[in-house]
Amino acid sequence: MSADAITPHNVGAHSKVHSAVVQPQIKRALWISEEDATILKMREEDSYSWEEIYAALSYRTLGAIQVRFSSKLKK
Repeated sequence: MSADAITPHNVGAHSKVHSAVVQPQIKRALWISEEDATILKMREEDSYSWEEIYAALSYRTLGAIQVRFSSKLKK
């Protein structure tokens, strides 16, 4: 590999890419059993789409609902 092929590493680019990872100012409400039951029923029993489930739990983000299902509720 020649010296011409090496590109300088831009350390500043990393902070821009990962800036949203840690946001301590965001308040995260604990999940309650009724929310879990709603997600399970709507997704597994009634085959609702993620968008329809999000409409029922609009105070949660779509991503949070999907992560909750796949990490805690999915069997």
